[in-house]
Amino acid sequence: MADLARRDLGRLALGGGLALMGGTLAGGRSARAAETRMAVQWFGASDRARRTFAVIELFEKRHPGLKINGQYGNSTDYFQKINTQIAGRNGPDVFQLEPNSLSDYARRGALLPLEPMLGKTIDVSGIDPSMLDLCRVDGKVYGMGLGLNSFAMLYDSEVFARTGLTPPDEKTSWDDYVRLSVELTKAAKQENWWGSADISRNQQALTVWLRQHGIDLFTAEGKLGLTPELAAEWFAFWARQRKAGGCITPDIASQDVNSIQSMPLVTKNAGMALMFSNQLVATQEVVPFRLGMTTFPHGGPGAKPGHFYRPALIWCLYGRGRNTQLAAEFVNFFLNDPEAVKILGVERGVPMAKASRELVLPTLNEMERRTVEYVNLLADKVGPYPPAMPVNAQQFGQFLRNAADEFAFGRMDAKQAAAKLVSDTNAIL
Repeated sequence: MADLARRDLGRLALGGGLALMGGTLAGGRSARAAETRMAVQWFGASDRARRTFAVIELFEKRHPGLKINGQYGNSTDYFQKINTQIAGRNGPDVFQLEPNSLSDYARRGALLPLEPMLGKTIDVSGIDPSMLDLCRVDGKVYGMGLGLNSFAMLYDSEVFARTGLTPPDEKTSWDDYVRLSVELTKAAKQENWWGSADISRNQQALTVWLRQHGIDLFTAEGKLGLTPELAAEWFAFWARQRKAGGCITPDIASQDVNSIQSMPLVTKNAGMALMFSNQLVATQEVVPFRLGMTTFPHGGPGAKPGHFYRPALIWCLYGRGRNTQLAAEFVNFFLNDPEAVKILGVERGVPMAKASRELVLPTLNEMERRTVEYVNLLADKVGPYPPAMPVNAQQFGQFLRNAADEFAFGRMDAKQAAAKLVSDTNAIL
């Protein structure tokens, strides 16, 4: 978990400084800020940290006497730390979750319901009510989505240009993707490099694939929708691609720890990866080649939509926080303050508030604009938002990676790995 010193914030986040605005809804001075400390934690890459620290410093300047302890790290370390803090009843005042973890923390009582603050401390007048529902668990809103995103395929556009192969697009099916991966591996002729990452370990891809079959990963009743038969089919599908040389080897796949920096597309081991649309900006910053972006592969004729709109990331308030009013002001500042919105751009997704979207669009660079265009492209391709995930379901991603690795390394066959995945998941629900 990286914890940048206060003296580093100005150099890291603000550069030459920012023009300050006064009198906004989000930026009003607060008496609560005098001699107050507040903790804010999130996960993500360095670009997200730079933007977040800049907004933190701006918020502090609007609240004299306030000192915010901002910390960030990769998602694995982050959730381990958050869980330890919450278990010790010492969670941060504001912390970042994502859709797969929101309901788990809400149902454990770790989050503060936000209804008393909506329309008051937190201005939601420009947010469509359906967007608020994306952060609703058991009838209550437990967080504020910081931006809208969906799943997206990112690829090295330069290797496609060099090899003369046609890049994937929204018409690409799963079978097409496998064929293209194999062709790309052969045509690129690069050492220790393959057309695709190993997608068998990817929860997002499995979620989309299941929805194309008309199945949610978790049901509205809190049960696992994935069956052993479907899990075995999923593993076997990617085994065929590995055998054909279309995706990375198991030893490289196992080094992917679910961070941008460790993804095979970034480590120069693969030409295509399945990710989230808002990750285009941060990923482009750390690769030397130009990225392309399109939808996940489709399920073929008659398949149901696999994509859905989701809150890319979510600010939540700790249920036992001591500075809940000030924490709510901070969340509102993130969502609605003009200067903050410009700093944040679309790194956490396309802003949900209408005024914020209109404000930020003219300031975006080409890559940032592409994320907005992509979200708009999906308008007629998305299905309904899935049911809230049950308590403990956040562990599914690790169970999937474990089972996929056991199969890929030959320690289990597809049926055994599938049975283990389903059994491990059912045991914690």
